[in-house]
Amino acid sequence: MKYKFPHRLRLTTGDQFKKVFCNARKISTELYAVFCCHNNLTHPRLGIIAPKKSIRKASERNLFKRAVRESFRLRQHKLSAIDIVFLAYKNTENASKEKLCQHLEQQWEALILRQKKL
Repeated sequence: MKYKFPHRLRLTTGDQFKKVFCNARKISTELYAVFCCHNNLTHPRLGIIAPKKSIRKASERNLFKRAVRESFRLRQHKLSAIDIVFLAYKNTENASKEKLCQHLEQQWEALILRQKKL
């Protein structure tokens, strides 16, 4: 099985993000919030919001986005047709890469278990 992250698996427009925020269930951790809702497609899609206000350094914003994309890429086959948006909080800026990956791992497992309730 190939684990790629093609353009069709991304939320790209403002309207797509608005739909998720209007219809979503929110799951929060100390580092980020996750918004999820069903889509009418056959695959999951991912959107990431890492504002400068929360994570000041571009390198740290990019690290957060890379970590989320990579974890999504490896778990996309376990997800149903849902749209997911990760929103970084201020605490994300000070988190180590190991802590971020650990939180992402826990969040994906919880999301995979909860996706039937969405």
